[in-house]
Amino acid sequence: ASSAPEAQETIRNEELWLQDKNVILIVGDIRFRVYQGLLAERSPVFKGMFSLLQPPSPSMLEIVKMPALWCI
Repeated sequence: ASSAPEAQETIRNEELWLQDKNVILIVGDIRFRVYQGLLAERSPVFKGMFSLLQPPSPSMLEIVKMPALWCI
């Protein structure tokens, strides 16, 4: 178990928790681990956001928090 605050305050979506992916997307109180390239390919918002971030090292994950309102 992780001691990170987001791990304690959120629920992991088992269906979309992909071990070999490089982005943890937190929407409201649910965590998803997904592929950054797919998000960027399908969303101009994510594409722009990821282009502004420093490239993570292979051992690091990007963590993106979004309010649940964005998914309604």
